[in-house]
Amino acid sequence: MWTYGKVGCYFEHFKTPFDDIRKKKEMQSKLNEIEGVHISDDQLSKRPSVDLSVLNNVDNFKKFTSAYNWFLEEVKKYENNN
Repeated sequence: MWTYGKVGCYFEHFKTPFDDIRKKKEMQSKLNEIEGVHISDDQLSKRPSVDLSVLNNVDNFKKFTSAYNWFLEEVKKYENNN
């Protein structure tokens, strides 16, 4: 979260299993379900950001936190299997 009103999505620093483009695209899809968010394919190797104002909407905030909860669960599954 930044003082200029954005939260960064650090795709470029994602580790296994999210270093795989398919997993990145799943995360992209979940985030793009949020009204006001558009992460393009060319941003999957970068650090796109989301305006905090988008997350003022309760439904958008739930989708955002749900996407990151899913992300964490996928990482836990990977770590438990390796």
